[in-house]
Amino acid sequence: MIKQGQVIKIISGFFDVVSKNKIYRLRASGTLRDNNLIPIVGDYVEFKNDLLLTKVKERKNFLIRPKVQMLIWLQLLFL
Repeated sequence: MIKQGQVIKIISGFFDVVSKNKIYRLRASGTLRDNNLIPIVGDYVEFKNDLLLTKVKERKNFLIRPKVQMLIWLQLLFL
């Protein structure tokens, strides 16, 4: 049975997904990893057998966070 939920935490390749007030600890399927479709926190996903993520739903937005060390280095460079 395929279930749907939202990723709330990622630790060492395990994805914690909440669905109907229950938290599941899942791994990404090989097809997701082969296609470089790694879920991020907040993504809506589909999973089956309470073990395996099978699909990442389309994202509405995505923010790339820069590394803080590089910003500090750039500030020092231009001072």
